Amino acid sequence: MMGPKHAQKKAGRGDDGREDESPRRSRRKQGLPPLQYKDLDVVVRESRATKKAAQDAERDVAQK
Repeated sequence: MMGPKHAQKKAGRGDDGREDESPRRSRRKQGLPPLQYKDLDVVVRESRATKKAAQDAERDVAQK
């Protein structure tokens, strides 16, 4: 009796028995520009503003 398929494969980095042969390439190698992210300070500021607005709305509902 044979075990599960994943147990039959040899382990390690040199595993030639991979099922998916889709090559992964970086955006730079594909000729695409790097992803643009917001500055961390902007993200934190927006998060705080969103949380404060939610708290204010919750307080308004609780006061009614």
